[in-house]
Amino acid sequence: AHEAVVLFLSILGQECGNWALRSLAKGGVYIAGGITPRLMPIISQTGCLGTAYLHKASRFTDVLNEIPLKLITDGNVGLMGACLYAQEQSMLKR
Repeated sequence: AHEAVVLFLSILGQECGNWALRSLAKGGVYIAGGITPRLMPIISQTGCLGTAYLHKASRFTDVLNEIPLKLITDGNVGLMGACLYAQEQSMLKR
């Protein structure tokens, strides 16, 4: 099971790197979701997510070094976003 999770994180890291390059996400790439906090020990222990994200063998590694990869571990991030949106909408209607 551990090897499957490491493989999943490696694929996720590679895809995050691909999306960062496709969109030139200078503000960063953010990974959110309920599984992220539970996988933090494996992410910290193996470093596979960050290694795969940076594509060390790629000619674009320097570009990716400038685009941060962030993990959102707050389980209420969706609720916080909905609250912020509701506040902004209520201000527009005044």
